[in-house]
Amino acid sequence: MEKTRIDKIKDALKFYLAMNSLKDIPRTGWLDWNVKRDRIESVADHTCGAQQLAYAIWSEFDIPINFERVISMLSFHESEEPVIGDIPLVHELKKYKKGMGEVAVSSLSEPMTKKDYIRELIAEFEEGKTKEAKFAKFIDKLECDLQSKIYDEECEIDLNDQENNPSAHVELVEKLLGEGKTFSEMWMEFGREIYNYPEEFNDISTYAESSNLHEIRDNNINEAKEKVKTYLDMIRKGN
Repeated sequence: MEKTRIDKIKDALKFYLAMNSLKDIPRTGWLDWNVKRDRIESVADHTCGAQQLAYAIWSEFDIPINFERVISMLSFHESEEPVIGDIPLVHELKKYKKGMGEVAVSSLSEPMTKKDYIRELIAEFEEGKTKEAKFAKFIDKLECDLQSKIYDEECEIDLNDQENNPSAHVELVEKLLGEGKTFSEMWMEFGREIYNYPEEFNDISTYAESSNLHEIRDNNINEAKEKVKTYLDMIRKGN
């Protein structure tokens, strides 16, 4: 039976509001590691960051992929989390996450006329077989690694206050921290070793690890602000 206009309105809002709640779901990895910051990255923040990182790498390294499909995958890749939350690396439910996610996405998308679109994208992402899905998965992991460096530069993370953090007791994590790695050094080296990044991803991770990301960010933004100021000054002077 064809939907009425009010049904379309209701269904559109139901899906939007479910996805909008991702703004209020914190990334549990940062909570587990006791990152001391007034505002912790949300799942929606991560999704936005992943999309911007995907564009940056695709642009500069001329990766032969369907970029629009990658962006769509990254837009929806956390769509189960309004229901199941952000399940961390070490958690009793981790082995059930894929099945739980499929049920959650199926339920949330069921009213949507184009539900097959989101389901196909998420299935492709989870299977990780196409070049777009592989690229999107690497982006998903690297964005998290870069965020660890941003947090490491911003605030103190007490690596001795991790008794109740199951992720701190993963064998490779314990090894890296035992070698005296900082929080972000551990996180980024873990990513390079576990996820077998392509060369471009490894190079970005290595460069970021030894750089000041806040300085890179602020210099770029301040330069753009100066150009905007110059533009406004010209307009005000009638040029």
